[in-house]
Amino acid sequence: MLSNFLTIFSSILLTCSVIADDATAEQSKVVFRVAQNEPAPDVVEYKLPNDDGSIYVNETNIADASDIERVSFFRDRHGRLAVSLVFTEDGAQRMESATSTNIIPKNSTSGLVASPGPTHKRIAVILNGRVLAAPNILVKVGKNVDIVGKFTDEDITNLFSAFVLGYTPVASR
Repeated sequence: MLSNFLTIFSSILLTCSVIADDATAEQSKVVFRVAQNEPAPDVVEYKLPNDDGSIYVNETNIADASDIERVSFFRDRHGRLAVSLVFTEDGAQRMESATSTNIIPKNSTSGLVASPGPTHKRIAVILNGRVLAAPNILVKVGKNVDIVGKFTDEDITNLFSAFVLGYTPVASR
């Protein structure tokens, strides 16, 4: 597990140095938007990563890369790659507003989160027009959030480059 982490970290560092020297690197666009599982008026269909179907995304941005103060990467308790973000005060306020009204309700009897339904909301993390993750909204998101998904090493490298440097290598798109 440590060797896999070191490989990813080395890849990120290599990407950073390549981006810094590469005139072909392009400005990345990372945005966060409210999304849902079913089509509706005023939403646009996006493909989910790993051929997991589609998601329907509101075209209004809640936040973008300029709203991120700090980013780090880790493996969750199941060994999945994850991203930890700390938002600016403005970004945190917008995330809190968008997520507080869209939390998946808890079952009134058990107190557990109910199974997500077709109209429950998610937050789509979109990098250059591609959904990288679309986690369910289980809690109100404010200043800090961890995003766990089926990220590939390339996804993590691109997220790092986009969040921290504002660029991704053209070849990775």
